[in-house]
Formats: sequence, C-alpha cells, structure tokens
Amino acid sequence: MNHLNSIVLEGNFVRDPDCKETANGKKVSTFSIANNRYFSKGQGSFEKSTSFFDCECWGLVAEKVLQKGKKGCKVRLIGRIIQNTWEDNKKNKHSQVKVVCEHAEFFDRGNSTDEQNDKDNSDNEAYEEAQNNELKISF
Repeated sequence: MNHLNSIVLEGNFVRDPDCKETANGKKVSTFSIANNRYFSKGQGSFEKSTSFFDCECWGLVAEKVLQKGKKGCKVRLIGRIIQNTWEDNKKNKHSQVKVVCEHAEFFDRGNSTDEQNDKDNSDNEAYEEAQNNELKISF
C-alpha cells in the first residue's frame, strides 16, 4: 500500500525550463522554483527565507510548462516528492530530492483574469482526465 506523498508549492521560476525527450518521444521538463517564506522576528520586523526546489514534469504538463514557464513567472505546482540516490566513480554516495509535478497553474503578472485561470485549469483537468483513464486505481 502506498503512503501519502503529496506536495503543493508556489514560487517563481529560477530560470527558463529545460526540455528533453525520451526514446519513445515523451517530453520531460526540468526546472527550479524559488519559494519565499516570511516570518516575524518580533517587534514588527520580518525576515524572508527562500528555499529552492528542483522539479520535473512529464507529457502534457511538461509541454505546458515549456510553453508558459519563464524565468520569474509565478507558478503553483501539485505533485509528489522523489529521492534519487546514486554512487559516483569514487564510491561516494549522493542523493537528490525533487518534485515531480502532476499539475501546474500559472499566474500571469500582467493579465491575471479569472478567464485565463479557468483556461489554464481546464488544460490541467484534461491532462488529469487522460491520466485517470490511463491509470485505474481502486481503494
């Protein structure tokens, strides 16, 4: 039985996303986002803490990220966390945690209308429907 592995992040693209294609033609996009958190230091002063997250997405979500994701663009991501581990030639062990995005919503700074967000969400819903038809899970 799978354990819960779910994450929701909002942040800004650190750089434009990269794209690769698998041998069978499926697109994968990789990028990083910066996530800011503000907290009180007391007596009315606040401090900002920024965390950076490596992300990847596949298929239709990857295509959407490549189309809309640009450095500085605000995005909300929903997905899961994975950990890759490997050993280099010198037998040193390495580990990388990243977010695999299954849903992305973009916030256009210049035109954040409800109509645009509805269009963006309908694109994501189409992807989710395709995923649900492809993968049947019962509880």
